[in-house]
Amino acid sequence: MANISPRLVLSADGRFTATDLPGEFHGSLDVVERFSGTGSWTFITKDGRQQIQLNPDGAYGTQFDIANDGGVWKLRYFLGDPDEHRRLEYTKGASST
Repeated sequence: MANISPRLVLSADGRFTATDLPGEFHGSLDVVERFSGTGSWTFITKDGRQQIQLNPDGAYGTQFDIANDGGVWKLRYFLGDPDEHRRLEYTKGASST
């Protein structure tokens, strides 16, 4: 994954665009596999934590935890057991709008 630059753009209208997200997003355990496409997103609360639910068009959905880490907002996705501390983190990049 060193040469991959995943990108997730959440639009205010509840739609998203994804480029090269790890394959976990459509049921694959092979992290090298990538997902690019569109779908819808919404805020949900699960186990008392606020999350973002992604629903890719034609694929299985998934959730990201929302975390504030030292004043920086992050979306976190755990790979397997969260106690193993293997996760993907996305931070807000420069907006093109």
